[in-house]
Amino acid sequence: MNELLNWLRNNLGDEIEIITPQFDRKKELAYKFVPQNDEQFYSIIKDAPMKILKGLGFGKWETMNNIITENKGRNASQIVNIPIINSQDTCSIDIGIGNCPTELLLTDEDILLFPAEWYGIIPDGFIVTGLNGESYPFQKNKTDDDRRFGCLAYGIRRKVE
Repeated sequence: MNELLNWLRNNLGDEIEIITPQFDRKKELAYKFVPQNDEQFYSIIKDAPMKILKGLGFGKWETMNNIITENKGRNASQIVNIPIINSQDTCSIDIGIGNCPTELLLTDEDILLFPAEWYGIIPDGFIVTGLNGESYPFQKNKTDDDRRFGCLAYGIRRKVE
C-alpha cells in the first residue's frame, strides 16, 4: 500500500489519500466518553471492567489463544502479494504480515478493539495488538484509522473473564 501511495504522490501530487469504506457501529454507546489525556487513557484501559469497556465502544475481537491456534503453521513473518484489480496493467502490491505469535499463552487474553472515537487520544508509541495477534507501537497520524462497526483494527489485550 505504501508503494502505491508513494507512486501516486510522486506522479499526482502530495494531496493523495486512499479512502476505504467506513462502517459505523449499529447501536448507541452506553457511555459517550473519550479520555482527555494520557492519565485518563491509561487508567481506563488498565482498570475499567469489561462491561464499562464495552459500554465505551470497545469491541471484543477474539482470544489470543484462538488466534495463535489459527497462526500455527504460518511463517512468523511473511510477504503477501495482492493483485490490483481493475488496473490496465497486470500489477500487484506486496504487503508484509508479521510478528504473529505462535505459542499458546498460559493465561488466555481477549483482544479488545479500540472505539474509533479514541484514535486521537491513543498515546504515540503505545503498544497495540492487531487482528492477527501481532503487537506494534501506535504511531500518531501514521497508524491506520480505518474502522469497522465503530472499532479500529487494533486494541488492547485483557485476561479472559
